[in-house]
Amino acid sequence: MASITKEEKNGRTYYRLRVVVGGKVHRINLGFGHSQRALGKILEHASDLEALHKLGEKPDIRLMSELNEKYSTELLDKLSMIGLIAKPAPKLEKFLTDFIDSKSDVGEHTLYKLNNTKRLFLGFFGDARIGAISSGDVADYRQARLKDVVQNTLDAELKHGKQFFNYAVQKGFIAENPFGPFEIGQQVNESRRKTLDSLMLTDIVARTTDKQWQVFLAVVRWTGCRQSEALLLKWSDIDWDKSRIRMPSPKTKNFDKPFRDVPLFPELYPYLLEASENAPDGSVYVVDGIVKPGQRSGRLGKNMGKPFQSLIKQLGYEPWGKPFQNIRVTRENELIREQHPAHVVQAWIGHSAKIQRGHYLEVTDDDFTKALNRPGGQIVAGKSKQPDAEKCNELEKPAKTRALHNPAPLRDDSQKGLAPRDDAQRNFSGFFPPRSFLGKMRDFSTDTPTEN
Repeated sequence: MASITKEEKNGRTYYRLRVVVGGKVHRINLGFGHSQRALGKILEHASDLEALHKLGEKPDIRLMSELNEKYSTELLDKLSMIGLIAKPAPKLEKFLTDFIDSKSDVGEHTLYKLNNTKRLFLGFFGDARIGAISSGDVADYRQARLKDVVQNTLDAELKHGKQFFNYAVQKGFIAENPFGPFEIGQQVNESRRKTLDSLMLTDIVARTTDKQWQVFLAVVRWTGCRQSEALLLKWSDIDWDKSRIRMPSPKTKNFDKPFRDVPLFPELYPYLLEASENAPDGSVYVVDGIVKPGQRSGRLGKNMGKPFQSLIKQLGYEPWGKPFQNIRVTRENELIREQHPAHVVQAWIGHSAKIQRGHYLEVTDDDFTKALNRPGGQIVAGKSKQPDAEKCNELEKPAKTRALHNPAPLRDDSQKGLAPRDDAQRNFSGFFPPRSFLGKMRDFSTDTPTEN
């Protein structure tokens, strides 16, 4: 039977837990300064664990979660060493490191983001036992981070937190995910998404004097690819005969989609042709000289934005946020408005229908202009055309009244193999009279004389 003894050491009182495991007595030093309530809880848990061990059973996940939350790493390790519990939940740093190291199916950029979230979590929670992190701790993290970042950035971090701790639940380290109660938005920052002026983008490409920058911007502008994809594009990826580009796609290569086929658009063709004619013998990549070797993908290629914004200023335009992402947004909206099917545009740009709807498609001023200038809805001198007053009055008449005043046009039944209608039928062809009236019509029929 588990028990706790009180002993004196150097004039101070400390406590020792006594448990029996497999007929053997074990004593665990609990240290100094415990309240009677805390000691009572330790004794309760120790007795439960002792009883479960005698029955040959293991503590369930909820009991393990409670132990991980309440007790120190040292105490849990001692309980594990004598066989009362399985190996306790790991500390946060080791758990996150092991989890991220196991993600061999994600790209370099995703790994960067996971490691960044790991750094933020360790900075806030410390290297705590993962079972000791509660939903309340996550709420505190959320409030603290909102002082420094926008909601979308925080949502991305919380999404990673759910991913991390869902794995901890699956491994049996904890019973519930402390990130579970927190709703996560779609991470769509519409304030930074912008459909750019197409003529401006074309002008920027045409007036760029650095030929490497020019071909790089032309590829991004007309294919709508990601900047890392443009930097990874090789001359061998271009099929001049079929006018197609096999665009490398590092983001989806782990999903058996290492590339996608994109048209060699007519606007892009002259830029690629000039670059190919001027490329040194043995050149591999279409874009060369503006990035260092080994810096073509992932976070290593992220520094393209600053020099591009400087170039935009030099050409007399105002730089915009997320420069390459918004070029991609613009190109996708152009292709949709050119009446290419949505699934085709998704394949060319390289994402799903859900991502297209949430992150790329936009309602622009051109959409409003097109709607207001459709047939029957033109804007004239600031006012929409109104139907004639006579037509309005006509539309307000009851249906039967309109029929009487405007009988239906005569039809030629002989073309359909029907007998021509007589004059009486023609007079009433514009409406349907009531049955009683039709009955009286028989008295006026010229085909069958009535009897006097």
